Amino acid sequence: MAQAVRSGNPVQLDAQNLAVPLKSRDAVIGVVRLSKPEARGAWTAQELHLVNVLAERLGVTLESARLYEDTRRRAANERLLGDITAHIRSTLDVDTILRTAAQELQRALALEAAEVYMGPEWITGASGAQKDA
Repeated sequence: MAQAVRSGNPVQLDAQNLAVPLKSRDAVIGVVRLSKPEARGAWTAQELHLVNVLAERLGVTLESARLYEDTRRRAANERLLGDITAHIRSTLDVDTILRTAAQELQRALALEAAEVYMGPEWITGASGAQKDA
């Protein structure tokens, strides 16, 4: 089976056993091991062709599933960021913004704690006077 991974090509292990690499974008991502009953003889050219075509399609399907999952995860993250941003923007009070940001991060990432620290030069009140951090 290791030879199928290294070479990227099907390898007949013996008369009954075959190792066929699964590929995604020309990279081997797995191996299909097939065992044929001894009574049926060696693998025929037609069987080998069928196995290769199916392995290629399986590789494409697995890549599509991976891309779909990545897209779904990114979309969920974007929704989460949008929700957090909406909560943060619901006020102009700096303390509330920071508290909300920490709470939303803690909730979204299931954290034990989340805190935001800002230097006094970044925290100013409406009058322009600095608040204690």
